[in-house]
Amino acid sequence: MNQKFSEDSHDEEYDVIVVGAGLGGLGAACQLGLADKRVLLLEKHNVPGGFATSFVRGRFEFEGALH
Repeated sequence: MNQKFSEDSHDEEYDVIVVGAGLGGLGAACQLGLADKRVLLLEKHNVPGGFATSFVRGRFEFEGALH
């Protein structure tokens, strides 16, 4: 989901902004949320997970995992 924001639509306040929804970003955002922080998690890709995701090209599915 790509969502464009106008400058005047930023009236929310956050304690922490996490850039990147890979495993580290997801883990950090979860821990901060558990600590009652208001967290904004940003991801450029259309799905979270970073290298822990897979993708399809033609008939083949590839895993982007680091291991």
